Amino acid sequence: MTNNPDDKILIHQIKDNDEKAFRLLFNRYYKNMLVAANRILKDQSVSQDAAQDVFVLLWKNRANLSEDINIKAYLNRAAVNKALTILKKRKKTVSESENTLVNEVDTARNPDTILNQKELKKLVHDAIDQLPEKRRIIFTMCRLQGFSHKEIAKELDISTKTIENQITQAVKQLRTIIKSSHNGNFDLFQILIIGAIGVFGI
Repeated sequence: MTNNPDDKILIHQIKDNDEKAFRLLFNRYYKNMLVAANRILKDQSVSQDAAQDVFVLLWKNRANLSEDINIKAYLNRAAVNKALTILKKRKKTVSESENTLVNEVDTARNPDTILNQKELKKLVHDAIDQLPEKRRIIFTMCRLQGFSHKEIAKELDISTKTIENQITQAVKQLRTIIKSSHNGNFDLFQILIIGAIGVFGI
């Protein structure tokens, strides 16, 4: 093993159960993941646990890793998602926003355009996942986890005005992503937006 192998080489070696390669990957990205998690959690110890949990899961699932994966982006996103999950449990509330969106769409009763709930949930998840990181965090906390703008502002140390702007931009971007993903199927897009009016306050 070279002193500074690139990520693809490390992934290949990790898939072959190389613990040294895994340690190199850990040392390369752990600090960045810790910063990403702590930006949300504001708790160094909990953030350390979150980042370490991501690496534990990575090692457990190493056989399924794609050697073409952008591992830096993957690990950073996994750390953010883990932090959001912890924050959600800390608040002890479970938002029904996503299920409400599914139900609103289902009430349209148009067999030619209605997706089943599993497909629609995946569509919503995939669209949200494409948002820029900061926007995705704010949107998820506000619309899917039920945090108020004041709570988000306090957790992320940003202004409520910034949150409002990010939510507005997120909604616009989600509309574009959802419409684009259905190749101009405007009927479905309209149904989704009608459902979103009640859920996201559009």
